[in-house]
Amino acid sequence: MDYKRITIKNSKGFTLIEMIAAMVLVSILVPGISSILGGTLMNIALTNIAILSNMEADHAQRKFMKHINGITSFSSVAGDRAADKLTFTSYLGGLEYQYVIDDASRTIKYSRDGPPAGILLQNVVGDTTIDAVTYTSKFTYKDKNNNNLSVPVASYTGTNVSFVGGGTKSVTVPSGNSFEDFVAGNIITISGSTSNNGTFTIASASANQIIVSESITTEGAGDAITVSTDIHGVEFTFYLLRGESFYSYTTYAAIDKNHLDL
Repeated sequence: MDYKRITIKNSKGFTLIEMIAAMVLVSILVPGISSILGGTLMNIALTNIAILSNMEADHAQRKFMKHINGITSFSSVAGDRAADKLTFTSYLGGLEYQYVIDDASRTIKYSRDGPPAGILLQNVVGDTTIDAVTYTSKFTYKDKNNNNLSVPVASYTGTNVSFVGGGTKSVTVPSGNSFEDFVAGNIITISGSTSNNGTFTIASASANQIIVSESITTEGAGDAITVSTDIHGVEFTFYLLRGESFYSYTTYAAIDKNHLDL
C-alpha cells in the first residue's frame, strides 16, 4: 500500500512591523481619498446648481424676448420705463405686459393685462457691491445706434421749443425748462413742428439746448412740439443667487416684430 505524505503549511500572518506599516499607509491615503471624493461631490453639486440656474434664466430670457419683440408702444405713465420697471403693449393680442425687478422681495415679477403679478425669478440680486464692484439687475434702454438712453427715457413737450438753423443747428427751450435727460449720441424724434419734424442725432446737449448733427430750419416757438428719444431695444440684466454661487445673465430684445424669438 502506498502512502502519501501530507504537508501542512502554517500561515504566520502579518508581523508587527507589517501591521504598523499598513496602518501608517492607510492613515496617509484615507484623508487624501476623502478630500478627492469630497471635492468631486462638491463639483457635481455646483454643476447641478449652475445647470438649474441656467435653465431658469433661459426660461425668463425667452419669455421676455417673446413679449417685447415687436411691441406696439411703451407706457407713457411716469416710472413705467425705469431701470427696475418696464411696461409696454405687445402686438401679440394688444396685451399690456409689465416687468418689475423687486429688490425688496428679491424677485422679478411680470404681469399681463394687469395684476396680480406672477413671480418669474426668485433670489434675484437687485443691487449689491462685491469687492468694490456694483452689480445691479436692471433694464437698459438702447437707441438704434446701440447707445444707452437715459432713465427715465428722455421726452419733452411744450409750446416754447424753438429752432435755429444754419451753422447753429440748435433746439432750445427757455431756462428753467429741461433737456437734461437727453444724451449726446442719442437719436431724437421731433413731432408737432411746422418745419422740423423728423429724426436727428444729438451732437451735444445741455439743460435747455440740444445741438443736432443734421440740418434744421429756423423756427420760432408756439407750436406744441415733442422732442423724444426712440427706444430701439432693451437690454435685460439680472443676477441670481443660488446657494453660495452668484450668476450673471444679460439678454437683448430689439423692438422689431421680425426678430420675434418663438
